[in-house]
Amino acid sequence: MAIDTRAQLTLLELAKRTNLGSLISIVEVLDEENEWLEDAVWVEANQTMTHITTRRTSVPTGKWRKINEGITPSSSSTKQLTEGIGILEDYSRVDKLLAELSGDVEAFRSSEDLAFMSGMGQTLSDTLFKGTETIAAVASAPYGDTEG
Repeated sequence: MAIDTRAQLTLLELAKRTNLGSLISIVEVLDEENEWLEDAVWVEANQTMTHITTRRTSVPTGKWRKINEGITPSSSSTKQLTEGIGILEDYSRVDKLLAELSGDVEAFRSSEDLAFMSGMGQTLSDTLFKGTETIAAVASAPYGDTEG
């Protein structure tokens, strides 16, 4: 069975990352700042593959009255939402011999792992803010849109 090498590091890629046998710094022009990831509140789900929340949809506004006049009581209202959970994952695999040929296995792996972290952060950000990624049988609806 043929191996698809398009998703694997090759000797050519190693050659582009080294100079005179030493690893060189990679200019990360594709890196994005996703500072919201550091500020986001992450909550453990309260179901296995969904998270149920209750959102307030209206609040009492109060009523103006005159002396000796009554008012009609009021109340707030809520709506229950079921949020789908998506699983974003990838696997960084580097051939052991290729890593050894780099001259610095730890730095070579670390450089590749940083690219994975950056790419996955971009995917998460793009999905949450720019679109609705459909994840069959896992995430059933876009954020907050679970009528029914």
